[in-house]
Amino acid sequence: MSKHIDGISILPALTGKKQIAHDYLYWELHESGGKQAVRWLNWKGVRLNVSTEKPGEIALYNLLTDPAEHIDVAARHPDVVAKIQKMMNEAHVPNKDWPLFNSEK
Repeated sequence: MSKHIDGISILPALTGKKQIAHDYLYWELHESGGKQAVRWLNWKGVRLNVSTEKPGEIALYNLLTDPAEHIDVAARHPDVVAKIQKMMNEAHVPNKDWPLFNSEK
């Protein structure tokens, strides 16, 4: 598989074999000020307004204890926030047609 493709084949799952899993899942959306999200283990980190002058901080949710994402626990888990921030930085690929950050415009 090309190193430029971040997907994983679903063939093993369809044929009843062991499925390889991503270390984490990453999303970014360019609408409404830009958003980034990472799902890692039981954690989900979300950052809003990344395309604005004052990007938001990462909100952190423990999906095991708070699946509806009502309680931001970022202040209690700065180590997890730092790891998710690193994942966001690694996963983001700048694109001139779809700039996410002001620095890319």
